[in-house]
Amino acid sequence: MNSGLNHTYRKDKAALLAQNLNKSDSARGVQTLLRRLCILTDSSIKKIWLETGFDDQVCLVAVGGYGRGALYPYSDIDVLLLLPSGVSAEENPVLKGQIEQFISACWDNGLEIGSSVRNLEECIQESSADITIQTSLLEARRIVGSASLFKKFKNQYDEAMDAKAFFVSKTLELRQRHTKFENTPYSLEPNAKESPGGLRDLQIILWTARAAKFGNTWEDLSRNGLATAFEARQLKRNENTLALIRNRLHLLAKRREDRLVFDMQHGVAQSLGLGYQPDGQFNARLASESLMRRYYWAAKAVTQLSQILLLNIEERLNQKSYELRPINERFAEKSGMLAKVKVEINGDDFREGLTAVISVKVAEPQFEGQTKTRLGNSDVRGIVESLTNEKLSEYFEENPSIAKIIPRTNAVIDKNCFIHLIYAYFVKNEKLKFSQSSKLKLSKMFYFKYYFHYKLNQFR
Repeated sequence: MNSGLNHTYRKDKAALLAQNLNKSDSARGVQTLLRRLCILTDSSIKKIWLETGFDDQVCLVAVGGYGRGALYPYSDIDVLLLLPSGVSAEENPVLKGQIEQFISACWDNGLEIGSSVRNLEECIQESSADITIQTSLLEARRIVGSASLFKKFKNQYDEAMDAKAFFVSKTLELRQRHTKFENTPYSLEPNAKESPGGLRDLQIILWTARAAKFGNTWEDLSRNGLATAFEARQLKRNENTLALIRNRLHLLAKRREDRLVFDMQHGVAQSLGLGYQPDGQFNARLASESLMRRYYWAAKAVTQLSQILLLNIEERLNQKSYELRPINERFAEKSGMLAKVKVEINGDDFREGLTAVISVKVAEPQFEGQTKTRLGNSDVRGIVESLTNEKLSEYFEENPSIAKIIPRTNAVIDKNCFIHLIYAYFVKNEKLKFSQSSKLKLSKMFYFKYYFHYKLNQFR
């Protein structure tokens, strides 16, 4: 093995991480670092592979997060040594020696790989029997070696994939994981990867969508009608925020650390430039509060959006199992979600769609009590997203009685709060659940914040 390669990866990786730690990175910029780490790892591992002298019929495959191209500073580097059909390393002493030499050289050079060795048949059999293996192979990416063998593997893997069974397994896994973390994204020491609203929730959406051939990116899901364009942007933005926090945890801990424990919160916040007062002094308490506020907003959005998208994926996978239940001439209920039948939004004429959404909850007795029904169809959700401050102000002028219950800050209207409060205004006078005397004891901000979250959980 060429001694000139020894320690090169460690040095290059250390330089890359030091460069990133010494600058205030952006949420988008962290994806650049993850890709650069992946490229650096690919380059080093290819050199070791070629120097080992493997046969051209063998293939090295990146799996898991490494296969996805999102390699965090101290995450596992998971690889699969893919062998042709019928080949066994145990029965081939030369191949076995090469594999041992390759793995040893990787560790000597700072590439702490997690390796598995399987032939083509073993990959398909074991992935069908073990959801963890099946998931790790879903985003498999060829690094070096036989392209034809990798193509054959991908074809057989795709043919063996049961998208419905995969969805059931992954959503069950999600519920079990959420239970472990007490079903809340608001833990005092959340895990940026595993907690509800963390990166794993986003990965499950993309895994189940990829398995069903609905798309591989947020943009794909938007184009295929599973998410609106706004939701896709929100998902991407919050994914970047969580990735940035997780990346900083790794950099500061200098090991794999995904938990925002108290001892790490000040350091992460400071590294992101949070908590500095106008005089340049660093306030640790303010820094921690600012960081956790940013985290909780992202986790909350991910929790809400993941519920919507997983319901849409489930409905798309089981279209024959769900029938449209007409509500009125414009809407129908399908698998617990609101589906558009006939709602047209042309130019500035948004009233038809808005009135239609509200009327579903107001004027249709057969729909009364459907508190779990969500805005399912992306076109329906797009009605709310199409609202602008100008449109809302215009609506207020036409409906002054509604305007009285809508909170405003510097004349800026929260359209999400608007849609939920306007619903509450019309349905059974539910806003009167708060007595006038109790409302007076609460600040307006607290009242509306509480009421908004109350309605959000029911309506969306």
